[in-house]
Amino acid sequence: MAKADILKNQHYVRCSHAWSDVVQLLNHGHHEQALLRVGHVIREQNMAEVFSMVEKYCHLLAEKVTQSSNTDSPKELEEVISGLIFMPSRARNFPELVHIRDTFTAKSGKQYAADSIESHSCNVNLQIIQKFSKRQLSYENRLMFLKEIAAESGISLHLGEGHTVARKFIARAEHDKGDSSAQSSHSHATHRNLGPWVDKLA
Repeated sequence: MAKADILKNQHYVRCSHAWSDVVQLLNHGHHEQALLRVGHVIREQNMAEVFSMVEKYCHLLAEKVTQSSNTDSPKELEEVISGLIFMPSRARNFPELVHIRDTFTAKSGKQYAADSIESHSCNVNLQIIQKFSKRQLSYENRLMFLKEIAAESGISLHLGEGHTVARKFIARAEHDKGDSSAQSSHSHATHRNLGPWVDKLA
């Protein structure tokens, strides 16, 4: 799907710009500000990787649809279908995914769709759930990314007194936003029949 590729590239470009911003802040000694800014690097990189998976899923789905007869969905496509049902409410700049979700909801049943949307189904790829998790922007994850950027740029990382303030700010933001993902609920749901699904998407 062409739009997935476009969105993927847009997020990679934004990630690159945010990375450069972080390096510039580090070079000027603003390490605490860099700790805050690195959240943009994480967010954009995660979204780029999500749309890369969407692109992969759509290609695989199109390939399997042309090969299949009017039977139930092959088991190897359960991750694809569950993932495409899970993503639309989280990737709001890709409304076409809503059409795909609605198509599969009609074919696989509302309960299967609900389990996928809430990530209760073990068919949803755990990496996708993690990419959308607000925990990706936690203090610990930001610090890990910042250390990586500093190391690659040959910069010694020094976090002063502002480090504590930045940590409290990050913790407060994380608490206020909450975590909409249900990663902890990634249970081992039993396989459900997805129903006839081979009709091509309009």
